[in-house]
Amino acid sequence: MTPAPSHEPVEFAQPADVLQASALTREEKLRVLLEWDLDLREQLVAEEENMAPGQPLRVSLGDVRRALTVLHAGPEQHSPTKHG
Repeated sequence: MTPAPSHEPVEFAQPADVLQASALTREEKLRVLLEWDLDLREQLVAEEENMAPGQPLRVSLGDVRRALTVLHAGPEQHSPTKHG
C-alpha cells in the first residue's frame, strides 16, 4: 500500500487555495485544513502565554474555519476553542 501524499498547510498561501486544489481529495483537504486549524490555535495559545512568537500568522483562524465549513466539516469535527 502506498502512503498518502503529505500536503502541509505551508504549501498553500490561503485556505481557499486548499479548496481549489483539484489534485486533493475531500479527505486530504480536510486533513490539511484541520492541521492548519491546530497550528493556528497552538500559536494563539503560545502568544497568550507570552511565549516567544513563532512565524507571523499568514491567515486567520476564521479563514480556516470558513474553508472547513465549505467542506461541511461542522464544529463537531474540529475544536470550538483555540485550546483544542
